Amino acid sequence: MKQGESSDREQIVDLLARLAHATDEGTLDEYAACFSEDASLALPGAEPTKGRDNMVASSKARRASGGVGPGSRTRHLVSTTTVQVSGDSATSSSYVAFYGMEAAGPVVKGVLTYNDSFRRTATGWLLCERKIKPA
Repeated sequence: MKQGESSDREQIVDLLARLAHATDEGTLDEYAACFSEDASLALPGAEPTKGRDNMVASSKARRASGGVGPGSRTRHLVSTTTVQVSGDSATSSSYVAFYGMEAAGPVVKGVLTYNDSFRRTATGWLLCERKIKPA
């Protein structure tokens, strides 16, 4: 492992955790702060959403439907993350379990893989691209 790579890895894993928290319980501003301006998000079976503003609008719509966000009683558990850093760019792959609360308790609503790309900026690492695939 190269010098500084461990710190980069920790920062990227922290960004992934902050994004999961923002998706489940945070504000749209907290959600937006995790992405580069030109970020893209590819959900299974849908055309990629391109640009941070469009991604925030998409998240706002998912929140309005009750699928995610504050009050939805959902959790994204991100784990088994690998990170590869190359200068000011990085990629990662993570397993994700998406839970929703029901009367009987938590229920797994999805098992996914996140394939992510990041860019180092003056303010830290930002997510540039996320491709989500079902397990």
